Amino acid sequence: MSEPISRAEADGGPEGHERVFLMIDMERQKQKADEFLALHHAPTIFILPNAWDVASGKVFEIEGFKAIGTTSAGISATLGYPDGQRMSLAENMEVVRRIVNNTTLPVSADIEAGYATSIDGVVKAAHAVWNAGAVGLNLEDDWNVSADV
Repeated sequence: MSEPISRAEADGGPEGHERVFLMIDMERQKQKADEFLALHHAPTIFILPNAWDVASGKVFEIEGFKAIGTTSAGISATLGYPDGQRMSLAENMEVVRRIVNNTTLPVSADIEAGYATSIDGVVKAAHAVWNAGAVGLNLEDDWNVSADV
């Protein structure tokens, strides 16, 4: 098995400040990604419940779901924000990371409109999803995003 690697990322904090995240077992994350992909091609309907915290994720795991999505609206609400990309990417990824670290299931993260107005910014957000341990993501429509995205 591959050695876990630590990740450091400047994700929305003041410039030059890094946050060191938990160790990620890249081999296990790849296995979860493969499981998640297979669910999309299974002959049965794939239902992806949306968790907003560790407790809701555990309930979905206990109830037999095969993967967990996250809900940006739910996470925002638990952090005291309205929906609509008001929480930071870092705040969102901290909750995603906690959900990932407390389940054996693949996790897909809702990253609202990508926390960016450019493709490069959305790519940075996608990297933050992977660094949080999630293996999928979804983007929402947003009328306030540049036509370049």
